[in-house]
Amino acid sequence: MWEAIDAAESKPFGFMPFRPGPGVGGHCSPIDPSYLPWRVTQSLGLTFRFVELANEVNEHMPDYVVRRLVSALNDQERSMKGSRILVAGVAYKRTTGDDRESPSGRVIELLTEQHADVVVRDPHVDPERSHVLPPGPPGWSSPPTRCARPTSCSSSSTTTPSTCSSRGRGEYVLDTRRCTSGTNVEHLLEPDRRHASR
Repeated sequence: MWEAIDAAESKPFGFMPFRPGPGVGGHCSPIDPSYLPWRVTQSLGLTFRFVELANEVNEHMPDYVVRRLVSALNDQERSMKGSRILVAGVAYKRTTGDDRESPSGRVIELLTEQHADVVVRDPHVDPERSHVLPPGPPGWSSPPTRCARPTSCSSSSTTTPSTCSSRGRGEYVLDTRRCTSGTNVEHLLEPDRRHASR
């Protein structure tokens, strides 16, 4: 899939990239497409499952992210409980401080429910004005030293490459936006290398 996007991006004009990730955020994308199936149902009495299915997939992506992290920890014979997880990026849009309806909020919530030691890092989001972070835990890390050696790292939302790659020091990195690489890095929508030989 990524190869197809890269090839399309080489077109000199008329290309608008839509890259997969941990879900959809913002004030319009998670909500506005639902108007179309509603209107089709109201005016024609028909269903428009294509948009509804896309919405369902997007809504469940944060759950998939956490399942992948749980699977990776299980392979290391570790529990999610007590594991330090760095969520690098909570803004839904690259290089902004806007985290409205960000899928990172759901990822953080699910990790916290499983008693992970969650640390969040996003240089663009003010924790005092965040829409997705609950008061108190998870920890908000501004100095990089707070995040050193997490058990695993989930680069969620639209993390800038520099933030994501600088966090790639953990034992396992699940990169949901394909912003870094390495032997300890897996990309969300590529085959799970850990189970390829089974």
